[in-house]
Parts: sequence; structure tokens; C-alpha cells
Amino acid sequence: MPIVDAIMREMQIQGYISFRARQIAASYLTLDLMQDWRFGAFFYEEQLLDYDCQLNYACWNFEAGINRDNTYLFNVLQLSKQYDPEGHYIKKWCPELS
Repeated sequence: MPIVDAIMREMQIQGYISFRARQIAASYLTLDLMQDWRFGAFFYEEQLLDYDCQLNYACWNFEAGINRDNTYLFNVLQLSKQYDPEGHYIKKWCPELS
């Protein structure tokens, strides 16, 4: 998914991503790829300069749908079109897709 690739590259290069980008990547990893949320939480812990232990684990639990009756599944493709309709963000961080 190009938007998730761009988000991961921005985080690795700058050490920071927006809260919405964090939600998109977390939702994609846990609910689309069905990966254990702890892998993502640990990766964020290693990469983010503004890492906060309590907030990080709380957000990952929320995105993974732990301890909730309903799960909020992001439509990553729709959000990519909504927040980056011209693809500028994706092209900036994934220049091979230009």
C-alpha cells in the first residue's frame, strides 16, 4: 500500500509522523495484514523521537481492537485519496512511484 510505505519511510528518516499517519499504519498492520500489534508498537518505540510508552501502547491496543466490542477499520485506500488526492506525499517519500 503506497501510503503506508510513505508513512514508514517518513518515520525512519525524520523520526516523526502525524497522528493520522500513525493510525493509518497501525490499522493497516493489525487489521489488514493481521499482524500482532506488539510488532508495530515495538517498531514505533524504536523509530519515533516523540515516543511515549503509555500513549503508544494505548493507541496500538485501540487500533488492534483489543478490549472493544467493535473495531474501527480504516479504509486505507480511501484515506489516501482523501488526504493525498494528488499523491504529493506518496511521491515525496516514495519517489519511484512518481
